[in-house]
Amino acid sequence: MSEIIKAGGQIMGGIASNNAAKFNAKIAENNASVARRTAAENVKRQHRAGLREQGSIRARNLSGMDLLQEAVAESKLKELDITYQGAIQAEGFQNQASLAKYRGKAALIGASVSASSTLLTGATKAATGLSNPFAGSGSLAGSGSGIDSVQGYNVVPE
Repeated sequence: MSEIIKAGGQIMGGIASNNAAKFNAKIAENNASVARRTAAENVKRQHRAGLREQGSIRARNLSGMDLLQEAVAESKLKELDITYQGAIQAEGFQNQASLAKYRGKAALIGASVSASSTLLTGATKAATGLSNPFAGSGSLAGSGSGIDSVQGYNVVPE
């Protein structure tokens, strides 16, 4: 009976670990989403800053398009870098989510294997105890009080 309770506890532990892992995965997925949205907002901010810089260059009427083209190119490079950094951060969070899910499934499988082992051990103990009910209690043979005797007389020839 204790093996059944132990196996149930092992399964419940596996389920709890799997649920915790799913929760951690959801948090990591949410963090990935936030990283993407943050990067998108930062790109918009950088784009506006680049437009302000270009406007400032035009307003100062500085000579040559080279300075304006350089400002446009620099702004675009910053935007691309922000997008790239956001994608890397989001991918890291996605990897954390995948790992958490894997760990949860592994915990559930491990708990199932442990519980199965516990139940098989209990069944083996029970079967061994049933096949030899006198195991460990001493032998009744030859005492005149077992199933081979009736009122102290041996009924099975020796």
